[in-house]
Amino acid sequence: MPSRTPRSPANSPASDGASAPLCAIPETSPDALDPGPVLRSSSLLLALRFGARIAAFGFLALLPVVLTGLGAPNSFWTVLPAAPGVIGIVFTLYTFSTYPFRLRRCRKVLAEYPLEPAAYARHSKSANSIHGTLSTLHVKRRKGAERREMVASEVQDRGSWPEGAKEGVWIAGDLPFGGVATIPTRNALLLMRPADWDATAAERRQADGARLARAERAGLERKRGLL
Repeated sequence: MPSRTPRSPANSPASDGASAPLCAIPETSPDALDPGPVLRSSSLLLALRFGARIAAFGFLALLPVVLTGLGAPNSFWTVLPAAPGVIGIVFTLYTFSTYPFRLRRCRKVLAEYPLEPAAYARHSKSANSIHGTLSTLHVKRRKGAERREMVASEVQDRGSWPEGAKEGVWIAGDLPFGGVATIPTRNALLLMRPADWDATAAERRQADGARLARAERAGLERKRGLL
């Protein structure tokens, strides 16, 4: 966790309608937010979730061997637990296959761009896919900037929009290309890109050489898979 917890200021903007903005401008300087703890926490949580699932399903897959070794008859009911165990292992390997690559891409983005407090971030909807939950959100990098619609996926994929956004969302990247969002109070790390990739193509084409080179080093110069 960062050494200082971002807090919402008392004069945060009011909601326009029934749903309130999920964050305001954190008071803490962006330079004070080290991405290292969030990256380490995401890596650890991902490893623990993967290990727990493999251990649980592996136990089921090996249970018939254990039971027969203890003298149980080699019957249908003895072998039955192996089926969900094997299926669970295969499903876990498939669903987790993209997560390490997303985490690696987040590391590349954070190596090129500093984390800055988002002036505005509102989560609008989420949709489930075989590779995790994709969330649509609207963000502004700073006051007066254009509001961007982005689609984001949490690296550790806890199945819903992370709680704690009211206390501050921080972003890194170049929004027409994409970037990273983090909610430090939840150690949540999200990879994001423009919701309509083709609609921002003109902005990317107009980027100067230095800006484009930076996006390329961060792995943001083109759309890759789901994100």
